[in-house]
Amino acid sequence: MAAVGIALGWSYGAAFASAQDDDPLERRAPGLFGLLLNKYRVDEAYSLVIGTMGLALTAIAGWLDRALIAPLIAAVGRITLFLGRLNFIVDDTLFNDGPDALARGTTASGRRTRRLQTGKAQDYLVYLFGGIVLLAALYLYVIR
Repeated sequence: MAAVGIALGWSYGAAFASAQDDDPLERRAPGLFGLLLNKYRVDEAYSLVIGTMGLALTAIAGWLDRALIAPLIAAVGRITLFLGRLNFIVDDTLFNDGPDALARGTTASGRRTRRLQTGKAQDYLVYLFGGIVLLAALYLYVIR
């Protein structure tokens, strides 16, 4: 097949006497010559079919991006920002400040309780007697 093609090309090339001569195929079959010269009009067909579809798909994709995707991404960003701020507030208030305040209160009450722990028996008897008097007053004046 290759040899036949080479032979046809050789015989076709021998038909030219000089570079300025007209192509013999153009004289004998101008329609075939035009078709071959324009590469079977593949470029024009490609541009018409693929190029037009490409432009249409590009326009559709651009509209989808502007009308749907970009607003959706912006909304997700706003929701995420809101949830992040809410998480910060809850975390800072509930999980940081609350336990810190409880720890400070526990430390302060521990300091006050430590002052009551003197190790002297007479101090403990005073606390016991004061508690009994307080409970008796509560029973006599409030509960009855």
